[in-house]
Amino acid sequence: MTGRALVLSVLIIAPWASADELLSLNDAIDRALAHSPEIAMAQARVAYAEAHVRAAHHGWFHPDVRVYAGDNAITGSTRLGLQLGQDLMRLLTGNREAVQQAEHELMMARQELTITQHRLIQQVCEVRAHLQQLEDVLTLNMRTVDEQAARLALANIQFDAATGTWEQVLSAQHALAQAEHEWLQAQRELHLARVTFAQLVGEPLPTEDLP
Repeated sequence: MTGRALVLSVLIIAPWASADELLSLNDAIDRALAHSPEIAMAQARVAYAEAHVRAAHHGWFHPDVRVYAGDNAITGSTRLGLQLGQDLMRLLTGNREAVQQAEHELMMARQELTITQHRLIQQVCEVRAHLQQLEDVLTLNMRTVDEQAARLALANIQFDAATGTWEQVLSAQHALAQAEHEWLQAQRELHLARVTFAQLVGEPLPTEDLP
């Protein structure tokens, strides 16, 4: 393959590397927090624990209701009655033990939510930084491919003019092939990083075809 043909092949497939503007870090974090099922479950556990605390605060009055009926042994008449009982300790302490247990469960649920949020934020930061790094690497690889293609074209011109050797042409071909290989590998890695980022922030998955 001549240098001219190799340059043309690069120009045909290079547009795949273009990407939409990357979300800002704050927007990415906000979307990831809103999209994450783990965050939603942790928030639901906090809401449940808060309801449990409210119920415990109002649970100091917990009467034991009993209905009884029986015959009077003296008069022979039937008696009906309603008996109410109350746990005196629960009444005097304001249901303190149950309240403390519910508040402990709420504290644990809030801690779990905070940990889950921090873990997700760290993941978004790392994935976004890696994505930016891969985009920079891909740009450098594309530049290297262009430079090696130009070098091969020059080697072919010099060889045709008998001012260069065939070994120089082969060397330029090998360098271009290596540069294209690294460029294609960077595209694949960038695609995987975009998929991971899209999954985190709840965006549609990238649909571009891998070369």
